[in-house]
Amino acid sequence: TITGWKDMCTKFHRVNPKSKLRCIESDIFMLEELKNKDVIINHKCKNGLIDIGTPIVLEGIFLATIFSGQIFFEKPDKEFFRMQAKKFGFDEDAYLKALDEIPIVNNEEHEKVLVFLKHLSEIVSELGLR
Repeated sequence: TITGWKDMCTKFHRVNPKSKLRCIESDIFMLEELKNKDVIINHKCKNGLIDIGTPIVLEGIFLATIFSGQIFFEKPDKEFFRMQAKKFGFDEDAYLKALDEIPIVNNEEHEKVLVFLKHLSEIVSELGLR
């Protein structure tokens, strides 16, 4: 289920056919990288945002993937996004306003939250098997 997506993705990247293709390529990359691995992956999508993912695995069986994202670990390069707005024909002011809504988070703290959610999901899944 998709919750908490930012306007930059829902109103711009996922609407324009060319930038949406970049989103899909990044999604596929993350899913392939996470397949059969018990890792956390930080990935800068082709549209410039950071996504993080980790698989939920129970007794060696892949159940799901937790994704967190549309974040930055440091202040974004506004010029990159300004040029991207021009490239895809986005309203530059609205696009840069959407950029300002993307949170800048601490990588280590964000990964700790993802690890917690992963373990919680695995515990709940394990309880469901009993």
